[in-house]
Amino acid sequence: MQPPIRQSRRAHLLGLAALIAVPGGILGESAQAAPKGVKGRLDEVKRSLAPGFVAGSRVHAFQSYAFVYNFANANAATQQRAVGAISGLGLTLLEGLLGAKAAPRLVVHTDPHADGRQWYGLDLVAQIGKAKITVPGGNPTDAAAWTQSTAALSAAAKLPLDTVQRGHAAWFDLARVLNGLDTEATTLIGHAFALEVLAEQTRAGLAADWFGPRPPEETLADVAAAQALIVDDLGRVRAAQAEVLALIALGNNAARPGALDALRAELSASAAALDAWRASHRQPTPEDFGVSYAMPSPESVKAVIDEQLGVVGAAVKVARGVATGDLPRTLDGLAGLAPADTKLRTVAEGVAAAANGDIAGVLGAVAELGGPDSEVGRVAGRLEGAAKLLSLLPG
Repeated sequence: MQPPIRQSRRAHLLGLAALIAVPGGILGESAQAAPKGVKGRLDEVKRSLAPGFVAGSRVHAFQSYAFVYNFANANAATQQRAVGAISGLGLTLLEGLLGAKAAPRLVVHTDPHADGRQWYGLDLVAQIGKAKITVPGGNPTDAAAWTQSTAALSAAAKLPLDTVQRGHAAWFDLARVLNGLDTEATTLIGHAFALEVLAEQTRAGLAADWFGPRPPEETLADVAAAQALIVDDLGRVRAAQAEVLALIALGNNAARPGALDALRAELSASAAALDAWRASHRQPTPEDFGVSYAMPSPESVKAVIDEQLGVVGAAVKVARGVATGDLPRTLDGLAGLAPADTKLRTVAEGVAAAANGDIAGVLGAVAELGGPDSEVGRVAGRLEGAAKLLSLLPG
């Protein structure tokens, strides 16, 4: 078996080129013309789109949900694969190591890269007698070190080599899940920020809608619908991150009586949620966005965007500064502009706690990812119940 392959962040973005161009059915025949440069194509899009819109068209919502669905569906598929593999070979490996009197630990770490982003990796560490064996799972993984360490662990624990290699690969998939969710949140937060700037420019009287001249109330309603879809997906991302933290924390308490049963229960709950999401969601079509959706209130959407993005105030300053020619206001806004995922540190803290088997620490991080009435809260409730059964929290 080959070692875990580095997951390219670029791979997450390969499908996005198709989303940059609006489908031919909307653009019309002129969209098939030869490229005319970036500005020429943008002008062409504006001219082609504007005449075809009717009141109530939600083209920003359609574009945003196309981003949301492609990211979310890919990450849900990766998480499904990880959950299925851990339910089989991942658990088999843990049980085999426990039977060999090893003390297995799943150590999640970050590997900094030249682009400034953090990438998660997952090592398997086992203590067998005086021997401490580390199976590396980095980005990238040293193939020779991985092959040597899995062979050493197989011999020391008297487990089949295939069980060790495929078992570690199953757990390593959780690092891929975290990397994918990080990319999804960061990309959608950037898109939500662009929409917020567009809304502020529209309120300032600028014809800023990149889908062509539209009445300002149409643009603002469309942007609100798009942001609501992004906010909804951010809730799904936080729940998925919480599930990964719970699985790692329970895996690192596997030696405790009842921990493997709790781990199986969490895997089952996660699989059911992923199956339900993928069964109830599909690739959007333009026609879908001629239908009215039940959206959160604008106030709740704005609150979530401000809390998750931390950029609304900066966006307002930049947009209003540009609209009025107020350079100090524009520069002040740019100085505060940081469209990054404000939950990255929370997830990293949760990962550190999970790697140490610190369920109380994981619960603290999970509480920062979402409220008790959200999907995140349901994950926290299951983990808290398991922790009490394992005597890791007061009853």
